[in-house]
Amino acid sequence: MSFQRRAIVPNDRYNRLLKVANLDPTTYRYDEQIEKQYGLYLDQQIKEDYLTQTSILANERIQTYKARVSQGRVFGQTFNLIVGQPIRLDLVDRRASTGYPGVVTLAANQAVWWVRIVNKGTGDLLYSINTQDNGSVLLPANSAPAIHESMTEEYEIINLQAVGSDATVNVAIEL
Repeated sequence: MSFQRRAIVPNDRYNRLLKVANLDPTTYRYDEQIEKQYGLYLDQQIKEDYLTQTSILANERIQTYKARVSQGRVFGQTFNLIVGQPIRLDLVDRRASTGYPGVVTLAANQAVWWVRIVNKGTGDLLYSINTQDNGSVLLPANSAPAIHESMTEEYEIINLQAVGSDATVNVAIEL
């Protein structure tokens, strides 16, 4: 006579760790893996060892998340800005980009992890990210790059405007 065993699943604490580490408890197959390794009957120490290993794996995945996921392809484009003609770059929808006469190659069709703006021209640059203005942060000519980093995909719109004199701006994004 056979009977259905109750599924062995990690407790709530480990379910949360697995979820944060992108390891779905239902697809992680806790019960099958542990049964294959140790048989059907488990003592408390074996369960604790397994859950400890799961916790270590989850913590490693959390700590290496940025290196595994967000440090992907980096590419950029140079924009020549004329005073009085702001440019709006929409990284999610290329058709929503305005003010640039050429093709915007930065349109990634998704929000990005990382934005780097370098003003290499003679004019100062007003820029803003994820706003509806024409630039509110001043980046003087030939100054250190402005780098914006995030652990999540959050950069969608970049606004650029030259001030005082024309500017040459390099914008890099990371997928």
